[in-house]
Amino acid sequence: MSGVKRWGNEVSLPTLVKQVGSYHGCLFLDPVIPDVRKEKADIRENGDRDGMAQQCLFEVDRKHVKLGYFYELATAGFYGGEVGHVVNISNGYDDFSDGDVSDDAYPDVYDRVHKKFFEAKGNYSSYFLKLEDDQIERYQRLLEKMPDHELFYAIYRHSIGKSRSFDGSDDDLFARLANETYCGVVLPFSIVEKFHESRNRDLVYRYDETVKQNWNTPYHTRILPGALNRLLKAPDSEGPEEVLRKLCLDPNDYLIERGLSPARFSVNCQNVRSFPIVRITEKNSIAKQVRDISPEDDPVPF
Repeated sequence: MSGVKRWGNEVSLPTLVKQVGSYHGCLFLDPVIPDVRKEKADIRENGDRDGMAQQCLFEVDRKHVKLGYFYELATAGFYGGEVGHVVNISNGYDDFSDGDVSDDAYPDVYDRVHKKFFEAKGNYSSYFLKLEDDQIERYQRLLEKMPDHELFYAIYRHSIGKSRSFDGSDDDLFARLANETYCGVVLPFSIVEKFHESRNRDLVYRYDETVKQNWNTPYHTRILPGALNRLLKAPDSEGPEEVLRKLCLDPNDYLIERGLSPARFSVNCQNVRSFPIVRITEKNSIAKQVRDISPEDDPVPF
């Protein structure tokens, strides 16, 4: 599944990343925390996800959890916020759980000041991105309860194909990710929802009762790697605008920004090599309407 064969000529992600410099220019994202460390960004006492209820619900492997944790810290450094919050959906309380994990949401990063949640996703460059039904439904309920908040998926494409069998320490894994992250894509939840509900085979593959073979695998929608690659492409070249059209969305309703991750940025003392980022935001989201914020007043990272 290295690309979507039905939709034009595909190129590999590394090749595509080499091509994006001409239209990404040299505008670097200004990080909120240039040197992000878990003891400062993570509100949990031990600064680790091991043993968390979220791990039981969504993830099962330590190395995979550590890979995700690297990108949680990076997201907090890039865009602001803290790692480790739990939100009770019914009550809308931050850092409160009544013991019923089915009623909790686990945003990877929470920026209380700007009322923004972030879900950080590490994604191997030639692999699909999984959107699990359970997580999508939790976030839908969370935003219904907190309509003045926005949720973004921060997706990072990397070159580590078998993170679960990675032979090295946690520091070794962080060092690899710091040097082998190809690119980033930031999507508002409205687009993520459209991907999840889409049945367009140019974009997604649906895994549910109609095709399910492994009973231990939750129902989910897979965003195909070719669709993710196209979000990086230049304007009007079957890039993000065309992806939005295929999702039955109007590109004019969205602001598409292209830039580079910070030239000087580190995660737990690991210097992160700069990479291209595409950030898509809604010009007039429900949260902005509730908070009466104009697009011009909304803080953006670059």
